[in-house]
Amino acid sequence: MEQIRDAYGVLLKNIQELEGSMNSLKRTSPECINSIVRASKKRIVDSKKIQEVIDKLNIKLHPRGLFVVAPSGAGKSHYVKGHNTWTDQDPFLAEFGEGKGDLSESKLRKADDLTFELKKEGGWVMGATWWNPQHIDAFIIPPESIIKKRLRQKTDKFPESYYGDVIKPHIENDIRPMAKKNMISKYMTRLKSVCMH
Repeated sequence: MEQIRDAYGVLLKNIQELEGSMNSLKRTSPECINSIVRASKKRIVDSKKIQEVIDKLNIKLHPRGLFVVAPSGAGKSHYVKGHNTWTDQDPFLAEFGEGKGDLSESKLRKADDLTFELKKEGGWVMGATWWNPQHIDAFIIPPESIIKKRLRQKTDKFPESYYGDVIKPHIENDIRPMAKKNMISKYMTRLKSVCMH
């Protein structure tokens, strides 16, 4: 109980110091504070632009959006081509100039924010690019043999070692722990076994 009281005291002191710093900043540069507050209230993406892309790509909307994540080589694009109720994340992100190339933290966050906006509109999105696990409804992890086979069949070729060097560590170190920690459903199967609607 004493440890809790001590931790609470430290937290309270930090809050008071932060409030003091904010008050000092308000007095010296109020326009800075006002611009920070305005920026924090902005929507990530203009909803008009999202709607334009939905119309352009003929994205089917549903009463409730979904975001299903599967690693490269899982067959997402192939699956979506045969099931027009789903949207491939890659072409959607490409409309905003996102999703390919350098996947830095800021790029991953932006891609995740865009995908989440589409999900909020009712899109059923299938992709591999994500940041916030709370935006994900399910992970699908096909067997290793299927992923390796599909990687070999892709038009944008991957090195032979790509599965072992990139995908397997991503599944083991990111997807599985994140799914467990955030209680996200994970399916160890082919896409068609899970996503048939």
